[in-house]
This record gives sequence, C-alpha cells and structure tokens, in this order.
Amino acid sequence: VTVLAMLPCLYKLWKRPSGDRFVGSLVLCAYSSFLFGWHVHEKAVLLITLPFSLLAVRHRYEAQLWLVLSTCGHYALLPLLFRAEEVPLKLALFAAYTWGCYWALQQLHSATPPTQPKQQPKQPGEGMQPFIPFFSLSSLYLIGFVPLELLCSVVIPLTLGSRYEFLPLMLTSVYCALGVVGTWLAFSVHFLRAA
Repeated sequence: VTVLAMLPCLYKLWKRPSGDRFVGSLVLCAYSSFLFGWHVHEKAVLLITLPFSLLAVRHRYEAQLWLVLSTCGHYALLPLLFRAEEVPLKLALFAAYTWGCYWALQQLHSATPPTQPKQQPKQPGEGMQPFIPFFSLSSLYLIGFVPLELLCSVVIPLTLGSRYEFLPLMLTSVYCALGVVGTWLAFSVHFLRAA
C-alpha cells in the first residue's frame, strides 16, 4: 500500500523532473511512509515537515499546508511530556513556535509590491492580505487546538479523573490525524494538478 501511494508522485517526477517536483515527491513519499507504514511513531512526522519547509518558503499555498501540518505534528508530540510541571513550558514553547512560524510566513508571503514607483512608502503590514484567511478551514482547524487542549488538560481530568486515562491521548491523536490526512490530500491534489 505504501508503494502504491508513492507511485503517482514518482511517475510525475519521472516524466517531468525538476527541483520543486523532486522536493514535492519527497514530501509525498514521506507522507505515504508515515500514513501507510507498518509502525510509525509521532516523531516520524518530522520526516514530512522538514522537506516540506523547503516548499513553504517558496510558495504561499504550500506554506499554508505546511503550517497546518507542522502545528499538528508538533502538537502530537506534546503528550510525550506528560508531567504536570512540564505543561506550562511545553504549551508556551508550542505557542511561541506556532506563532513565530505564522508571523514569519505572513511576512514572507503577504508582502505586496508597490503598483506605482512614486508611491509613499507604506507602514509595515499596511496593504497586506492575511496569510491564512480567518474563516478558512485551515484557520478554523488551527483554532481548534485551543479547545482541544482545554478539554484534554482541564475538563477531562477534572470531570473524569483517571477513569479514562487515555481519552486525552486518543482525542489528540484523532484530531492531529485529521490534520495530517487533510494536508496530505490537499497537497497530493495540488502536486498532481500542477503543470
């Protein structure tokens, strides 16, 4: 199944080789290994996010997909730090990293060139389109990590105690899996349709 999932992107790379197609094929092969591999650990998502970041700095759409993938990939690692004293630090680092990536990609992909050479210089951020529109599916998915964290860290421990000890892990895994599969489908369609 893993090899079958890799064949479309490898065929496209074989027929029309280029640097972007190579990196895109590498990303889709990593996705295939992660999604259809025999035994995959949460950390293996880094094998997708690292080459995908090369495309994220060059293309806006890939940057949006990378941000979603990177966010759910890093969030899926948070349960590995399970002690109560680690919660504030891991959430602060996660939020800072995610916001930093969003801000950097916003600056990189939202700058608009001036239309007239004699225009007054704009203030930083003026005339910029949002990197991810607020009411897009991607932004709603990213915002969903806040209620998920509240549910897993506050509501379930206070209401259910240790009765359903692995329920927060299951909810985290399912929510992150939706993000990984969604970005895989979106990037696959985008990659295979591109000229």
